[in-house]
Amino acid sequence: MDASGMPADELAIRSLVARYVDAVYRRDEDDWAATWAEKASWSVMGKVVTGRNQIVALWLQAMDLFSFVAMQIHSGTVKTPQRGAGISPNTSSIGTVTER
Repeated sequence: MDASGMPADELAIRSLVARYVDAVYRRDEDDWAATWAEKASWSVMGKVVTGRNQIVALWLQAMDLFSFVAMQIHSGTVKTPQRGAGISPNTSSIGTVTER
């Protein structure tokens, strides 16, 4: 545990989610990509994309549709291996579609 009393793995997961959201706000491809494992899978809009490069390509394509994007983290739960592993970070996004 760290000084906050939070287990280190839970703190690491919460930090990852915060970095993810921050990278969305800044539209930072490299920082956003760094939040994904090389062989990750992303289930979004009824589609499953596998592999960091494919995930980032889809994200860039989606982000290109919006002139403005905001994402927020809401209270969620993190279950570490000691507490039955899992994560439920609740996020919400809003965006303004770019006119074409």
